[in-house]
Amino acid sequence: MEATELTWADQVRLQGRQEGRQEGLREGVRELVRSRFGSVPPSLEAALLALAGEEELKAFLHRAATVRELDELL
Repeated sequence: MEATELTWADQVRLQGRQEGRQEGLREGVRELVRSRFGSVPPSLEAALLALAGEEELKAFLHRAATVRELDELL
């Protein structure tokens, strides 16, 4: 079986989709925090932007859904 190489355009599209999923997860955290705690503090925004991986962002989203107080998330 031959390995298929991605073209440059395919790589750009794939990267764009990954970045889109990550930004969607970040926005999900923001919306969840706003609905639960009223606002997104700058320290939380900085923490969100520092997370690069999709799995890290999913774990952060889960934590945002389960913490009792915003301080537990930071």
